[in-house]
Amino acid sequence: MYGIYNKQKKVKTKLKITDMTNKDPNQKKGYVLDTNVLAHDPRSIYSFKEHDVIILTTVLGELDNLKNGNDAKAYTAREIHRELDVFGEELISVPTSKGNKNNTNTTTKKVSALFHGGVSLGEGLGKIEIKNAPRKIHKTIQSLYFDEKQENDNRILSTVFEMQVEPKEKRRIILVCKDINMRLKAKSMGIEVQDYESDKIPDIEKLYLGREELVDDRLYEAIDVLHKTKQIPIFGQSYSEVFKAGSIIPNKFFVLKANGNKSVLAVVDKNMVHLRLVEKKSIAGIVPRNSEQAFSIDALLNDDVKLVTLLGKAGTGKTLLAMAAGIHLLSTPREKPYERLIIATAMMTLSNKDMGALPGDAKQKVLPYMQGLYDNLSFIKSQNKGKEKLIKEPKEPVPQKQKKSGNKQKQKAILPELQLDYISELQEYAKIEVQPIAYIRGRSLNNVIFIVDESQNLTPHEVKTIVTRAGENCKIVFSGDIQQIDTPYLDARSSGLSHIVHTMGGKKIVAHVTLVKGERSELAELAADLM
Repeated sequence: MYGIYNKQKKVKTKLKITDMTNKDPNQKKGYVLDTNVLAHDPRSIYSFKEHDVIILTTVLGELDNLKNGNDAKAYTAREIHRELDVFGEELISVPTSKGNKNNTNTTTKKVSALFHGGVSLGEGLGKIEIKNAPRKIHKTIQSLYFDEKQENDNRILSTVFEMQVEPKEKRRIILVCKDINMRLKAKSMGIEVQDYESDKIPDIEKLYLGREELVDDRLYEAIDVLHKTKQIPIFGQSYSEVFKAGSIIPNKFFVLKANGNKSVLAVVDKNMVHLRLVEKKSIAGIVPRNSEQAFSIDALLNDDVKLVTLLGKAGTGKTLLAMAAGIHLLSTPREKPYERLIIATAMMTLSNKDMGALPGDAKQKVLPYMQGLYDNLSFIKSQNKGKEKLIKEPKEPVPQKQKKSGNKQKQKAILPELQLDYISELQEYAKIEVQPIAYIRGRSLNNVIFIVDESQNLTPHEVKTIVTRAGENCKIVFSGDIQQIDTPYLDARSSGLSHIVHTMGGKKIVAHVTLVKGERSELAELAADLM
């Protein structure tokens, strides 16, 4: 017990804080899920093995507020409601009245088991239960946290607090929450609380880099041959033992060095049979400035690679390279041509309510979030001014009367300077689209290059939703920096970008590059490293 000053009643109140440190680790647990956990992963209810899952009515109310709209949170809320609705169909009989001395019979009625003890989540799993969260908040919570704006959070904390100190409760009650501030509030009350860990990658320090540097004099001959023939076999050669067991992975990039001054850039083919030379290619006027950027361009232009992930700090060129590669793929002849380049950004604020605070139509509302993409597109345009048009239009015959004086001036007015820029032409013909990520839901991406910028702000569920939109002849690119996550419910280990690198990196149709060296400017590089 300790004393705390209550501002409302101006008295010093003694609060009894529960001690959860000596709980039996083998005791059956009841996990109370906060709204942000369900919104983060709608399948989270199946992540607690043999232990029970408890959803409070307050959480149901918050999910109800999220369900309207077309953004990811609305879709997730509706998905959870549908899942709970199925469980709610299981009925049990409960007594409606007690018998008297002369009549021991009781009447019963059918009610949903979901609200009366719970329903099994499946074989080997615990139960799921919806439990009432009383409107009246426990006096201990009121004494510490009486902010009306946080009423729902306080109701959840109050209910969990009472469940944990309830003598009849046989389970070990644990609150699961992704809101760091709410977890701190819970800990201040002695409430047992934890983050949702099921979809977090084990160790961010061991995240797949997609590249490796090998320095060994035994590679001298291999480097020479690779420069000449563009491709060499990996195994059965004198240098094969240089490649350590497990380091040969499909689409993994290498910097090979020997004798101090011999070097070459190479990549493993999808079948792990050959090393292929990686050349520094200029695309859409953008020239790679280091090996990491050269690797990124190679992955982006590789027709066998359908998914590319680019991870790195600000200024490493992730977005610029992805957009330049997309424009290059769109504007060059191919056996299977791409029809469109769609560039999207994972905005931190996706809900219609927040977007509505800005004036204008839907496009104008999201413009501030998309400005970084337009800046990169403008830079690529500046590198391509004066390039010829790609789409050749038949010239309309000029009427005889207009062939005399003033005709040249009129034709110049019809063809403004911007039309000499082939990228502007692609935009004019709707070949390049810049849009919010929320618009992707429900679409099927065929013959499309789809770039998702700032993807560190996506949940694993949202990333999966995007990838499963891929149709025939589709290339998807995710780029982002897991050290610059904006949403309060994600961290480097739970970000959708980290998740997809961890689970998909090294597959035959997937390539990943972690970029380290900043190329934006000396100042930007210094700030990224030191601040």
